[in-house]
Amino acid sequence: MPKDLDTSPFVAAMRQRGRPHKIIAFPASNEKVAIVVPSSSERAEADAAARVHLTKTLGLDALQLSLAVESSLFERERDIELLARVLRVPSAPTQAFVDSADTLRDPDLGFTDEDRKHLVAAVDEFCRERYEPTLPDDEEKLVELILGLKADGAMSAFVESCDGDTARRIVISLARAWPTQTPRSSSGT
Repeated sequence: MPKDLDTSPFVAAMRQRGRPHKIIAFPASNEKVAIVVPSSSERAEADAAARVHLTKTLGLDALQLSLAVESSLFERERDIELLARVLRVPSAPTQAFVDSADTLRDPDLGFTDEDRKHLVAAVDEFCRERYEPTLPDDEEKLVELILGLKADGAMSAFVESCDGDTARRIVISLARAWPTQTPRSSSGT
């Protein structure tokens, strides 16, 4: 069957949406770079490629690798592998910005740990921007939204999807919305 006729609703929706990207400044440079939100397969590939790099290039055995996975060494390698997958050419965001993770590792090019941290933070921020729910600025409307979600049985899932600052804002808005009640006297008079 031709590929176009065998399109599921999910595939059609994803094709229509396209792959969102954001253009940011490349660290310590006047250059620009596009970033995309990593897919789950890109994250898995980056994780696997980091393990391969550590075992083959650095000669780690299975025990050393299992210890390295809990270290900043593994985190650095995974970040480099992930950045190689999500950095894109700003004018053509479907094209990779770097040839491979080894390009980012090349000491002659001067890509530093600070560059890596800056770019990973930008990717993480873009993920939050893309998927963090947008809430009304007005506290009264926020309370209405949350109470509507509670009535629909969706409040817990919604609040759990929020970052800490957003969840705190929701709790404060709800707390302000409820009138304080004066405790009843326990005496019988």
